[in-house]
Amino acid sequence: MASVLRSLVFYAVFYGGSVIWVAAAALAVSLNAEAVRKVADNWSAFHRGCVRWILGIEVREEGIKPAGAALYAFKHESFFEAIDLAVSLQRPVIFAKQELFRIPGWGRAARAYGAVPVARDAGAKALRAMISEALRFSRSGRPLIIFPEGTRVPHGHR
Repeated sequence: MASVLRSLVFYAVFYGGSVIWVAAAALAVSLNAEAVRKVADNWSAFHRGCVRWILGIEVREEGIKPAGAALYAFKHESFFEAIDLAVSLQRPVIFAKQELFRIPGWGRAARAYGAVPVARDAGAKALRAMISEALRFSRSGRPLIIFPEGTRVPHGHR
């Protein structure tokens, strides 16, 4: 019963707070990309704090991350890793499905942050666009994030 209660408190605090963070990001778009990145980084830190202090989950990272530009491929099992990326990596460039960029407010903020839309049904054209964006962002030294499976997949499944 305690875990259900903690989960309910997490949902109320995190998603209630996220409304404020997404609104702040939408407003920050009118300022500059750095303002958007600060809001996103703080939202990610807010998420990590909620996970730690409400759910009692400590995130543990193993291994050494290379400095500067690197390509990371994540298994997309939940929203957790997508939200947590800004805490785990320094200002990552996330390649995400194009449909997410149609969300009012969020889409513009994601582009300003440096996220790259991927038209999954566009074939070679989409691949060329992704490579072009990857090269552009890799020159800036930011880590690049892809989800090779293209969608969330439950743990242990392909």
